[in-house]
Amino acid sequence: MQIPSELPHPEKPTAMVVADTQGAKIFLIKDDQLEEVNKIFFEEERAFDKEGGFGQMSGGRVQSFGNPPVVPDEDHLLKDHVLKALHEELFKRFQNKEFSEWYLIAPDYIIKTIEEKMHSYLKQTLVKKLAVNLVNEHPLDILERLK
Repeated sequence: MQIPSELPHPEKPTAMVVADTQGAKIFLIKDDQLEEVNKIFFEEERAFDKEGGFGQMSGGRVQSFGNPPVVPDEDHLLKDHVLKALHEELFKRFQNKEFSEWYLIAPDYIIKTIEEKMHSYLKQTLVKKLAVNLVNEHPLDILERLK
């Protein structure tokens, strides 16, 4: 999509990553164009033991058997799924020279986690950070916030 003249226009090809705990969107900005190139989202993992159940024992007591549902750990989802896929995608695009610098828009704790896990080349080319969750916002509105 065309970037309006009143919004920032990076001088170099730039990636804009907008992330939260469930996923990320990657946009590429080049010249006057902004294009969404990938979405990395994961449904919540759910692990249920389908063989569990209930049984009534003598005396009217009820006893369950099997394993209770495992509640997904957001930190696990973030680090092992979302960030791993994001890192691979960004590094591939960086190696293919699709961008030379990038912006990261995400809540503060996600920014810190991403910075800890990223390859040094990606760390060196991160030029703007905005610590807020804007993953559901329009990309031009996000660009406006980066002014």
